Amino acid sequence: MLIIPTYLYRGNKKEHNLSLSCPEAARQILLNPASMQFHQENTTDDAFKANNYTRPNWYSEVQQFVVDILFINNISLEQRLFYIGMTLRLLEPHKNNMEELHKRLLLCCEKINNNNFEKLFLEQRTSADIYAGLLIQFFNFRVNLESTRSFKVAYNRFNSLHQQLIEALSLANGDSDKQNTILQHGFNTHYRDYFEKNSHVWINYIIYVFYLNDFPAESMQDVFNDLITDIFIIRCALSALASMRPLNDDDVILVVQTYHRIRSHNKDFVKNIKNIRNQANTDESLFSLMLIKTQ
Repeated sequence: MLIIPTYLYRGNKKEHNLSLSCPEAARQILLNPASMQFHQENTTDDAFKANNYTRPNWYSEVQQFVVDILFINNISLEQRLFYIGMTLRLLEPHKNNMEELHKRLLLCCEKINNNNFEKLFLEQRTSADIYAGLLIQFFNFRVNLESTRSFKVAYNRFNSLHQQLIEALSLANGDSDKQNTILQHGFNTHYRDYFEKNSHVWINYIIYVFYLNDFPAESMQDVFNDLITDIFIIRCALSALASMRPLNDDDVILVVQTYHRIRSHNKDFVKNIKNIRNQANTDESLFSLMLIKTQ
């Protein structure tokens, strides 16, 4: 399958990228443990025109701190994401004050080392009681057939996934507690089994999102909130499939690619996600922290 890279200009750099909405690109991005190793070279291109894009002077320091958290080995991915979320909550209000932001980074480091963030994570409310409800709201929407009619293969992939989700939750007969139990069972069995063997998949996904958004250059809290929403939906869908059988690479690619194709090609779907988040009637960053924790 032909993969067509995209690119964008940031200052004096031309950054190349692949799209997760393409199945083969998603496979290369997610399944290869070394796929997120970046290469940079100097070139001369008379047609290239630099723009005025600049990064904050704290960019590298914050980025490295977040990546260091992401690669902590002895705690769960959910816990690492929670630490990142807590760090961003402390940093965001001080982005325009380098001295104070640096102090906050040191404070976050201290809170990680003295297990203060861990205690907050253990006390944090989980998303277990809203798993099925949000998953159903996210996926039970009317697909705009006019926009998908020319993309029969893409629509068929979405329909295949949608039908599998319906099958997975059918035994609950619409009972939300039973639906949540089904998703928890899938998460605690075949989902865990797959990602214990393939931990690089989520790491690749997160670093890809960071790269795509030049995180944390602009609104780091907004990028993180969107990331957690996407992880939540993908994790729920995979947990549903895992409730029926062991997961494989094709399942992961089907869910991630299908979701991102819908997300990137359907403005109504993105708007629907925002509306559902707003219904929580709580601070966006706090809601993201809740969505991270599974149990």
